[in-house]
Amino acid sequence: MTWPELYLGHLHSLLVVATLTLAMHGMGLTILKRCGVSCSVPDNAIMSVAVGTIVGGTVFFLVGHIEWNAWMLWPFLTFFAGLGLFHTWKERRAWQSALLRIGTLPGCGLAVISLTLFTSSGLAALGGNIGHDGISYHLLGPEKWWHHGTVVVLPEHSHTAFPAIVEMWFGAARALGRIEAAGILGVVFLAQLLALVWRFARELGATSSAASWGVAIASATLVLVSTTDDYFVDVPFAVFSLFALSAAVRSPHARNALLAAIFTGGAIGTKYTGMFVAVATGVVLVWPALLNRPSWDQLLRRFTGFTVLALLIGLPCYIRNAIVFGAPHHPTASVARKPVARVELAGRYHRRVSSSHSA
Repeated sequence: MTWPELYLGHLHSLLVVATLTLAMHGMGLTILKRCGVSCSVPDNAIMSVAVGTIVGGTVFFLVGHIEWNAWMLWPFLTFFAGLGLFHTWKERRAWQSALLRIGTLPGCGLAVISLTLFTSSGLAALGGNIGHDGISYHLLGPEKWWHHGTVVVLPEHSHTAFPAIVEMWFGAARALGRIEAAGILGVVFLAQLLALVWRFARELGATSSAASWGVAIASATLVLVSTTDDYFVDVPFAVFSLFALSAAVRSPHARNALLAAIFTGGAIGTKYTGMFVAVATGVVLVWPALLNRPSWDQLLRRFTGFTVLALLIGLPCYIRNAIVFGAPHHPTASVARKPVARVELAGRYHRRVSSSHSA
């Protein structure tokens, strides 16, 4: 590969990430406005990108079982990316003010350096092979979906059956021609997480300077350094979990319960351990109400609404697994119990998908 081709490839990756991020922002803003949520800049971008990631990933997952290709994605991404760009331009003065304020804080400056380094390493070509967890866990599915033209689970690769809300965006990057962009998407998620660290520190009474050093320390944390640009989903999972618990704490407003449900569904649909986030968020949501001794009817409505919405967002992948493999949480569990029947069923599903696509 020549140097011009290399740099054009990097530019392509950055354009893909910019398009996907603006699409997340545009979709998330649309949903937040419908929910009556009003946030200041840059708080609205932090929350809107997270909401757009969750809802967009769920829509991609459902539609992708019918068809998955760039032609299907482009109209959707173009519309919402244009919407996100329009809102960003309209609020450009508020963004300029926020960025100038951040630039004066030493801790945030160090975090920006970290994000820049992560972006640089995220531009690198994929390294390793199927033994690389980031590739075998989270990029194998998007690559197979692209070749099959539909979202499929493969009996010989149980990793393709993992909860896939974030992986759908990796798949969108692959459909747009740059699977390498998945590493830079991780930097976008890390920026959200660091912004949440800042926000929580300020809410707990920290000064701007102290909060900025908290952001700097978080940006150098080993678990974040090792997973941000390496195609993992742990950082967005942390973003969804923190947002869910934060919204639950801010209850009893109905819109906070709604946001808690959306983010809880996102956590469930990103990792199996999202189920623990669901339990924790449900307890945080209901416990203050129990202390105030509300009517059981009111409490039941709140908890039922939270549960139904969170499961509608988070469970499609689990339902698909239960239908295809006989186990919602991990296909190998059912294959171990009924090896012949389950593998045959999964094989028939795989052949049906392949034949329908080739036809």
